[in-house]
Amino acid sequence: MKKNRSKPASSADIRIPLVVCVIIGIFLLAAYTIVVSFTALPPSLFGIILTVVYIYTAIFTFLGVRNRLRKIALEEERAAAYNTEIYQMFRETIDLPYAIVSAEGRVTIINRALEEILGRQATGEALEEICGTSAEEIIKASEPDGQLSLDIQSGKIEYANPGEGMIVGIRRRRFMARGYPMMVSGTRCYMIVFTEITALVELREKMKRENIVVAFIMLDNLEELAQYVRVSYRSAANEIDTILKNWAASMKGLLREYDRNRYLLIITREMLDECIKNRFEILDSIRNVRLGDDSMSVTVSMGISTGTGPLSERENEAMLALDLALQRGGDQVVIQHGNETEFFGGRSKGMQKRTRVRSRVNAAVLCNRISESSNVLVMGHKNPDFDSIGACVGIARLCIFCGVPVKIVIDEKSDNFRIIAERLLRNSEYSDMFTDPLSGLDLVKPDTLLVICDANNFNIIEAPDIADSVDRIAIIDHHRQTEQFDFEPLVNYIDPAASSTCELVAEILEQSLPAGTILKDEANAMYAGLMLDTKFFTKDTATRTFAAALYLQREGAKSEVVRQFFEEDISDYLAEAKFSSDIELYRGNIAITRSVGTGNTEQGRTAASKAADKLLTIRQVDAAFALVSVNDEIRISARSSGKINVQLILEKLKGGGHFNAAAAQVKGTMEYAYQLLTEAIDEYLDNA
Repeated sequence: MKKNRSKPASSADIRIPLVVCVIIGIFLLAAYTIVVSFTALPPSLFGIILTVVYIYTAIFTFLGVRNRLRKIALEEERAAAYNTEIYQMFRETIDLPYAIVSAEGRVTIINRALEEILGRQATGEALEEICGTSAEEIIKASEPDGQLSLDIQSGKIEYANPGEGMIVGIRRRRFMARGYPMMVSGTRCYMIVFTEITALVELREKMKRENIVVAFIMLDNLEELAQYVRVSYRSAANEIDTILKNWAASMKGLLREYDRNRYLLIITREMLDECIKNRFEILDSIRNVRLGDDSMSVTVSMGISTGTGPLSERENEAMLALDLALQRGGDQVVIQHGNETEFFGGRSKGMQKRTRVRSRVNAAVLCNRISESSNVLVMGHKNPDFDSIGACVGIARLCIFCGVPVKIVIDEKSDNFRIIAERLLRNSEYSDMFTDPLSGLDLVKPDTLLVICDANNFNIIEAPDIADSVDRIAIIDHHRQTEQFDFEPLVNYIDPAASSTCELVAEILEQSLPAGTILKDEANAMYAGLMLDTKFFTKDTATRTFAAALYLQREGAKSEVVRQFFEEDISDYLAEAKFSSDIELYRGNIAITRSVGTGNTEQGRTAASKAADKLLTIRQVDAAFALVSVNDEIRISARSSGKINVQLILEKLKGGGHFNAAAAQVKGTMEYAYQLLTEAIDEYLDNA
């Protein structure tokens, strides 16, 4: 290195003094010319004098400048030698492992600390071979506010604050890798520094494994089953109690029955992860407990919190998760991971409970909340069907009875709305009842109550802006709840076991209003909702369904009038016929049909639902999916015979519904939607 730097210094020793001497010579020559031209001095004598002066001046100048340059060069060589020694000492003795990586990602230099960790000299290898990731990824993970810029040529160094970096693994040890871009003689490279955090990572993992998980467990249908079968309730409860205790003991957990058919379970996160891996086999174990001659299965619901906050906070999260599991129909596990929710199970159809206690309680609470409000806004979902419209009409009647101003927010261009409104508008109370979403936003006041019917997914309600603007919300729905709300509804009446939302609203009205209060046209609207969702009382019916229908008939509903609501024109038949040309039997028992549609949003959606219904009549078909193209999205309508939970399948596509009927919307092409659907079906069946 000294030889390389000494050559430029020697050249400077000769070159610079010679230039100075030439300049002095030119100056003296000019002086000689002027003096000889304008004075009487003898030229020869004056020339000798200038020559002597030039010789002495040149000698002193040459030697002085040369010695000065040699001194500077010597100091530079000494500094370079010192820097080299310091660099070598830094590289060999510092304990912090680091590597210099070229712009191409190959290691050019590593220090002794990193070499000892690797057990080899890794110069020339790709950084990925050492730590499994590239320098660019480490630089991005570091996310510095600035960067460490090191220019060895100029000696300029700027320090900045690096970010967290990236955790990497090297020979079963964990390191935090931080990257710093560098410029060396105009060439870009990276300095990667490794800080060992093996002990810290192991401690974090241990804390995560040993984190306390709070779970609430409820036998969700045992009491109802005991009413249907002749069997000892206590013997069945004891059998399930034994199963749960053995399950908790296998996980070294703590299980306590704090109320009839209700348990508190405390386990570690490590044990919960094992349950997640086996997809909560305990659900199947309890489902194998069967009662009576009909071998009816007992089911259980669980709500679990994996939070890291206080135990009281985890308890509350677990209880909310259990409520969500029950609202989704039971026979499932809901895990709350902070802001994320995970679902397992839910493959059994919910049993409709015979008791009306819950309905009576919700009716009383809803009436109180309506009476406390200055006005009420009622809405259903977009593209409203008869169930959504009928439920809104029923709630509007309840508000009128309570003496509170009410408006129904709805798309007045909807074909289904026009069918219902044609009769309702004959009544003076409905002359100014309906409003569009934009006008409804102007009606919002501090104490306005918003009642949402036939929907609990806020992405599909008629006017999301209104929902965002009000503080007081009530929800009445029969679809499974897809996720927890980020607010506390004043009334949260979600019952997936009900046949329709009109059934729930009819029960509320029966227990809240005197006989003869409902208009005949209102009763017909709700009766249409019942007929639609039960396929004219052939599906999902129970005693409560027929009780609601009987109540509406007493209030003036007539089936022959309601049947006229379902009459179709020729265009509807043509839209439905488009599905018959493309039918596939997927995995042996699932029918899938596709249609390019007619361009009419509501007509396409209705045709898809009818096509899915018709496919269920095919022998050995347990579920049917109809896909129709509407504008720039694909609408999917799903139906089930009761063996497959189509709601769980379409949840994967951000859709919703209930066990036997669900729907979803997918942005993109038909091929893309079909791929997503088949992947969701495969995941459901493979994990069955």
